[in-house]
Amino acid sequence: MSKSSSLLVSIVLPVKPNTSKMFLRKETHHISRLILNTINPYKEKQRITDETMRKLLIHLKGLYMNKKFNEALDLLDSAFEDGYKHADLYYMAGEVHRALSKISGDHFICLLTCLESYKEAEGHYLQALTFQVHSPYVYQSLGLTYIHLNNPKRAIPLLKHFTDRIVLKS
Repeated sequence: MSKSSSLLVSIVLPVKPNTSKMFLRKETHHISRLILNTINPYKEKQRITDETMRKLLIHLKGLYMNKKFNEALDLLDSAFEDGYKHADLYYMAGEVHRALSKISGDHFICLLTCLESYKEAEGHYLQALTFQVHSPYVYQSLGLTYIHLNNPKRAIPLLKHFTDRIVLKS
């Protein structure tokens, strides 16, 4: 395993009982910077290669699958700040926000935070659709987001478009 990929395997932050959320947020942001610097040691935007993007997306997918949504958001924020622009990054950002909207246990808190998370997800999915090449799953996720936002008029055409594209590929 190369030095750059060994950092991508796993990062575990020790959490002490009295540690503030702001400290943890800053610490994960610092780690996100380290990950991006490892993935793309060239700090120039024009040096973001397909291989760099592939490594970043693999790491984000790992964080997502392990339900480390806040770490994934920090890494996405850092990537967007550094000029990373790719349909799959915006799609992953939407997926993370949509997943965050589903984990609140308190119904009242969920009403407040879920709406915000779904709105964030909507924005990221719409941004992904602006790229010439994007996954058909963006249509599905955006359609499901509109269902959660109680907007079936916008959801149905997107879900139909998704099913048409998937059936045509089969």
